[in-house]
Amino acid sequence: MKKRLLLISSMSTAAVTLSLLSVSCVKLIPEFKPEILNSSQLQTIRESFVFKRTEEGKKLSIKELHQIMKKARQASENPIEFKNNKELRKYIILDFVDVNSIADGHTMKIFDPEYDPATDSIKFRVLIGCDTEPRELDEDFWLDKS
Repeated sequence: MKKRLLLISSMSTAAVTLSLLSVSCVKLIPEFKPEILNSSQLQTIRESFVFKRTEEGKKLSIKELHQIMKKARQASENPIEFKNNKELRKYIILDFVDVNSIADGHTMKIFDPEYDPATDSIKFRVLIGCDTEPRELDEDFWLDKS
């Protein structure tokens, strides 16, 4: 009987201790606050963007390329999946640095590509930010038609 009481007592003590530890751990872990990108980091991101046609892409009209880009963008909102879309890569070279390789805690959003009839070109808007500063970079990138 004593052994059973001792076992139950030690198990309940362990359960209470573990729950207290888990509650206190939550409070001991500081919240992660990403650092705002500096001008040099923003420039690195800007310069990393490549947006041009492949040899196959040069055989298509800009409007056709725009439709291919829209379809690829609708397939995935994830920028990495978008740039690696197999159909898109046949016609468009799209590359950029992973923002989190420069500074952790940032997100990149690529908006639907737009066709501009005045310039017969394609652009897409990129928004990069974090919890601290949601609009660190908000820029349009245009198709290099060369």
